[in-house]
Amino acid sequence: MENKVTLTMKEQHKLKMVIEYEAGKVQAQRAAELLGISQRQFRRLVAAYRQRGITALAHGNRGRSPANRISEAVRQEILRLAKETYRDYNDCHFTEELAEQPEPIGYPARHCGASGGQPGKAVPGSGEPPSIAVGGSATRRRG
Repeated sequence: MENKVTLTMKEQHKLKMVIEYEAGKVQAQRAAELLGISQRQFRRLVAAYRQRGITALAHGNRGRSPANRISEAVRQEILRLAKETYRDYNDCHFTEELAEQPEPIGYPARHCGASGGQPGKAVPGSGEPPSIAVGGSATRRRG
């Protein structure tokens, strides 16, 4: 049975460069430059392609769930608590409350800033638009 492999545009570009390299149409250095990788990494890519075929070009984590993914039961419990018990809490305070429960839910309690721990997200009910600092603070810039 033949396995089907779906490649992203970036992976298709890698395949094109490897095929052109194998056909002698492009040098390894130029192909690596076009892909934005080192020449050594390109040669490793070619070696993997020779050994495993097109599947070597697909990202290795494809089809896997993240190692830090929380279970669906825990996710549903967090959503229930957010909608019912802690509905008036902002993200930061809600996260802190979850961590302080007698049996804490397996949800990471991170340091929360004024934006609830999420850049670009306004604090609910604050009436202020989200603020994202780009290139340093405005006080350091000169007109």
